[in-house]
Amino acid sequence: MQGAIPATSPTSNIAGQFNAFRAFVLSALAGLQQQVELLAKQTDQLEMRSRRKMLLVHGISESKDENLVATVTSSLSNHLKLTEL
Repeated sequence: MQGAIPATSPTSNIAGQFNAFRAFVLSALAGLQQQVELLAKQTDQLEMRSRRKMLLVHGISESKDENLVATVTSSLSNHLKLTEL
């Protein structure tokens, strides 16, 4: 009787084990994709918060020893014709 093949041999169970493993991997992958999307959204929100109080000014020449605030203030007040800025 030792030579008899059992009703459920290890090879017949491989397909079931593979399907269970595949389902586990796909569910883990879906969870990881959701986490990546959440982290990307949070990163975007943090970047937008840090940029909220920034103003980029193009077209003003830069020099090495300049007072940036004074240069931008005078340029904006001249171009926008503001008396006080």
